[in-house]
Parts: sequence; structure tokens; C-alpha cells
Amino acid sequence: IPTAYGLIGGFHHFVSPMVMAMTWGLLVGTSAVLLIIPVFYSLNDSLARHVSGLLGSVIAKTKTVFIIEKK
Repeated sequence: IPTAYGLIGGFHHFVSPMVMAMTWGLLVGTSAVLLIIPVFYSLNDSLARHVSGLLGSVIAKTKTVFIIEKK
């Protein structure tokens, strides 16, 4: 970060874009892995439980038939 913004160690025109890309990539990747993806998994699980609860009465009314074949 210091090289990209010229805070400590100076600013270098050749290295600055690469360092900024690496920095933003690490920040976005870390936030996605630690925050965004777990939230989507949690929402998906909650939605699946809600839908299965709504459809539970429909599924409970269906009858399961097993066919056993003797040889």
C-alpha cells in the first residue's frame, strides 16, 4: 500500500498499478470469503427451510408406494 499511494518509500509509476490491483484484490477477496459468502449460504438455508415448511403439508399428503419385485 505505501508504494501504491506514495506514503512510505516513495511512489513508483511502474509498480503502482500492480500494487493497487493486489491490494484491492486482497481486500475484496477477504471480505467476500469472510462476510458475503457465509451470508448467502445462511440466506439460502433459511429460504430452503421456509419453502420446505410451506410445502411440507403438500408433501405430507402424498403417498409413497414401494414396489417389491420377487424373482
